[in-house]
Amino acid sequence: MRRTLIITLALLFTFPAQANIENDTNLFTSQDPEGSISKGIKEYIISFMRDRAKEGDNYAQAFLSASYLDYKDYKSAYEWALKSAKQRDSYAQFFVGYCLYNGLGVKENIKKAEKYFNLSLKAQNDRTRYAIGVVYLESEGTKQNIDLGIKYITEAAENGLASAQSALGLFYHNGKYIKQDWEQAAKWYTIAAQQHSALAQNNLGNIYYNGRLGETDYQAAFKLYKSAASLGDKYAIANLGNCFYYGNGVKQDYSMAAKLFNLSIERGNLSRCDQLGWLYYNGWGVEQDYNKAVELYIKAIEQQSTPSMVNLGLCYEFGKGVEQNLSEALRLYKAAADKGSKIAMHNAGNLYYYGKGTEIDYTKAAEYFRQSAEKGYQKGQNMLATCYKKGLGVEKNFTEAAKWYKTAADQGLPIAISNLGYCYYNGHGVDQDYTKAAECFNKSIEAGEINCANTLGYMYEKGLGVTIDYTLAVKYYRIAANDGNKTAINNLGLCYEYGRGVDKDYIEASKLYITAAEMGDMYAQHNIGAFYYYGKGVNKDYTKAVEYLRLSADQGYDRAQNWIGLCYELGKGVKKDLDEAVKWYSKSAEQGYDVAQCNLAWMYDKAIGVKQDLARAAKLYSLSAAQNNTRANYRLGVLYAIGKGVNKDMQKAVKYYTVAAENGHKEAAYYLAECYLNGTGCPKDKEKAKYWYQKAAAKGSQYAKQALKDL
Repeated sequence: MRRTLIITLALLFTFPAQANIENDTNLFTSQDPEGSISKGIKEYIISFMRDRAKEGDNYAQAFLSASYLDYKDYKSAYEWALKSAKQRDSYAQFFVGYCLYNGLGVKENIKKAEKYFNLSLKAQNDRTRYAIGVVYLESEGTKQNIDLGIKYITEAAENGLASAQSALGLFYHNGKYIKQDWEQAAKWYTIAAQQHSALAQNNLGNIYYNGRLGETDYQAAFKLYKSAASLGDKYAIANLGNCFYYGNGVKQDYSMAAKLFNLSIERGNLSRCDQLGWLYYNGWGVEQDYNKAVELYIKAIEQQSTPSMVNLGLCYEFGKGVEQNLSEALRLYKAAADKGSKIAMHNAGNLYYYGKGTEIDYTKAAEYFRQSAEKGYQKGQNMLATCYKKGLGVEKNFTEAAKWYKTAADQGLPIAISNLGYCYYNGHGVDQDYTKAAECFNKSIEAGEINCANTLGYMYEKGLGVTIDYTLAVKYYRIAANDGNKTAINNLGLCYEYGRGVDKDYIEASKLYITAAEMGDMYAQHNIGAFYYYGKGVNKDYTKAVEYLRLSADQGYDRAQNWIGLCYELGKGVKKDLDEAVKWYSKSAEQGYDVAQCNLAWMYDKAIGVKQDLARAAKLYSLSAAQNNTRANYRLGVLYAIGKGVNKDMQKAVKYYTVAAENGHKEAAYYLAECYLNGTGCPKDKEKAKYWYQKAAAKGSQYAKQALKDL
C-alpha cells in the first residue's frame, strides 16, 4: 500500500504530461491538473517523504528524486535516485538514467544512462517503459532514437498502459515520429478512452468532431467530450462548451457554452477566452458586458489569439468596453492581418476605404480587400468587387467586379447577391439580364438584405425580367419604405396615386409624398407640390406647392423647374415674375424636358417676358416636338404654315399638324382638316377632311362643327 501511494504521488507530481489535442492545434499542450493538490499539502508530503528517505526507504527516495526533478534541483534528484536505484527500484533506475542521459545534476553519460534504462526495463514496469520511450523521442540530435522510442511506447501501450495508448494515438494523430494515420489514432484513443483516459476521450472527440474518419459525427464527439469533462479535463470542458456554442451534437445553448468556457478558463485553459468574450460582447447566454468582453480578449491576445486581436479591434472601432480609438483599431487589425486573419484584412481595408483612424487610401484598402478575398472571405470579396466597380484603388473594371460579386454571392453573402443582381440589371461586367437580376434580388431579400427591394418593386411595376404584378411591386416598395428608403416611399405614393396594386387613395399618397419629401427626395417634393397645386389629397395651396416644388427644383429636377416657371408666369403661389419664369423654363429646357422647351418657346413666340424671337421659338418647338410633345408639334405646324421663324412649308405644317392631331389636339385637327379640304400641303381629300373635322368637333371646336355643316 505504501509503495502504491509513493508511486502515485511521484507520477502525479513529475511524470511528463500527456499532450492534449484541441481542434488539432497545440498538440503538446500540457494537461497538468493544477490545483488538484494544494501547495501546502504538497510541501507536507515532500517533508514526510524526506524523513522516510533519510531512514533508507527506497520508495520515498525515488519519490524525493522525482520531486527534486520537478523543482529543477537536478543534483539532489540524481543523488536520491542513485540511492534508491541501488535498492533496485525501477522508478529510481529510470530517474538515474534520465539524469545521466540529459546531464542533469551529473555529467552526461549516454552508455551509463542506457544501462540504467535497461535495468528499469527488466522490472517489466510499463510506466517506466513508456517514460524511457518518451526520453528517446524528445531528445535532440544524436541522442534522439525515434525507432526505439516508438518501440517502447508501443510495448507499453500493448501491455495496457493508458498513457502510452494515448501517446501512440497522438503520434498517429499529428504525424509526428510516425506517419499520420487517423484510423490508428482513433484505435489507440478508443482503447485508452475505455480505461477512462480523459485525454484520449477528448482527442478522440476531436477526430469525430473534425470528420477525420470521413463524415463528421458531432454526437459521438459530444459524448466523448462530456465523458472527459466529467473527469475534469479542462480542454474537454472547453470543447463541450464549443458544442453548445455552435449547436453541434446538442441543441445550441449559449448559456451552457458560457458556463463551460468559464469553467475551463478557471482551470487554466485560456483557449476559449475569445469565444466567451464574443458571448459577452453580444449578450448571448450572458448579460451583455463589453468590459468583460474586452478583458477576455486581452487575456486571449496574451495567448497569441489572432481572432481576439480582431475582436478587440472591433471594440476600439465602435467604442465598446473601451474609449473609441480608430487608430488602435487599425493597429490591431493590421497586426491580425499580418498573422493571416482574412477578417482583419477586410476590417483594415474598411478603415482605409472610409478614412477611419487614418486618411482615406483606396489603394491600401483595395490591397487589404484583395488579400482577404483571395483567402476566401466573402465580405472582402464583396468590397474588392466594389473597388473594381467604382475604380477606387484599382482601375475600374466591371468584369472583375462581377466576378468577385459572384464569388461572394456563391458563398451566400446577401449583400453580394444583391450587388450581383445590379450587375445583371445594368449589364455591368455581364450581359444585361433582368430575369437573372430579379432572381438575385429575390434571393437577397429572402436572406434579409433588402437594399434591392425598391428596385425589385420597380421591376414588377414595369415588367422587367418578370411579369407585371402591381401587388408584388407594392409589397417590395413597402419593404424598402419600412426600411427608410425615400425612393421607395415615393414609389409607394405613386401606387396609391394611380391605384396600382392598391386602391387609389390620394390622401395616403400625399402622406407618403410628404414623408419622402421631408427626407429630401426631389421626386416626392415635386409630387406633393403638384398635389398642393391641384388640391389632390390635400387642400389646394399654391404657396405650399411652390415651397415643395422649389425644393425639388433646387436639386435640379427638370419637371419641378418647369413648374416653378409656370407658377411665376401665372403668379400662382408667388408674385408674377416673367423674368423668373423664363429663368426656370430655361433651366428645365436645358436638361431636355420637352414641356419646358415648349413653354419657353411660347414665351419667345409671343414675346412674354422676352423679346420676340420666332426663330428661337421654332428651334425650341422642334426640340420639344421631337419628343412627341403635342402642343409643340401644333405650334411648329403653325409657324411652318405662316412662315414665321422658319421658311413657309405647308408639307411640314401638315406633318406636324398630323402628329398633334393624332395626339388629340383639337386646333391641330381642325387645321389639318382645312389642309385636306383645300389640298394645301397634301392632296385634296374630302373624306379625310371630314374625318379630322369630326375629331376637332368632338373636342369642342366650334369652327369644326360649322365646317361639317358646310360640307
